[in-house]
Amino acid sequence: MRIAACLSGNGRTASYCKPYLDRFFRGHEVDYYIHAWQTDSDHIDLFDPKAVSHRAPAHLARLEPRLITTSREYCFIRLLPMYWGISEAIRLVPTGEYDLIVRIRPDVVPLNRLNASVQDLDPTSVSFAYHMHQGMHLCTPPTPPQGDIDPSLAGYNDLLFFGSEQAMRPFEHSYALIDDYCAYCEDEEVDLSFTAETLLHFILIQS
Repeated sequence: MRIAACLSGNGRTASYCKPYLDRFFRGHEVDYYIHAWQTDSDHIDLFDPKAVSHRAPAHLARLEPRLITTSREYCFIRLLPMYWGISEAIRLVPTGEYDLIVRIRPDVVPLNRLNASVQDLDPTSVSFAYHMHQGMHLCTPPTPPQGDIDPSLAGYNDLLFFGSEQAMRPFEHSYALIDDYCAYCEDEEVDLSFTAETLLHFILIQS
């Protein structure tokens, strides 16, 4: 399969993780598309990307107070640049050239290879946390993995998810939909939980 691997996030351990990412994609033709901050871009050359974006988040000064007002939490504003990076990396992928788009961070260690069965993936579905270890230490190798692998694909996870272009294009709008997500929570009078699980689910139901 032709795969567009969309990287964004902290490149802190990318040199350690790159061989595991190579193993994950082994047997497939992979092109990398990367969003990275100017101050955190030393890892880019490791991936020989087709395209790179260093663009900073738009409207951040307006979104931060909106998110704080809606959620009544200050901690969530640190996630805004993360969703901008996801959007930007997927936006770089040209239309109609790939069988699969994979969102992945450069600082994670997949525990298995991308299974050939994804060729039969429903073109409208997205698989989350595919054969990855569940745990925060996943982001900080070389700590040995502990716990079970989850082969069920259950749950949403911003570290790694993939699908056909049809299924993945909505995540190009991850950042732009934050305003809509806040408005939804206000209109429905529900508590805003600004986590990967809740926002990614919101994006899916909007698509």
